[in-house]
Amino acid sequence: MENNVDYKYFEATHSGHGLQNDDKIYKEYMETVEEYLDKYIPAEK
Repeated sequence: MENNVDYKYFEATHSGHGLQNDDKIYKEYMETVEEYLDKYIPAEK
């Protein structure tokens, strides 16, 4: 964790400009985005 910034790195090795060929990576990416949004921009319930 450089500069005390938390991050995750995703490499979609089988995709070009989109993530259509890396379903598992895309799913993990979207789950991470949801976690980030819940943490930093929570939706009102």
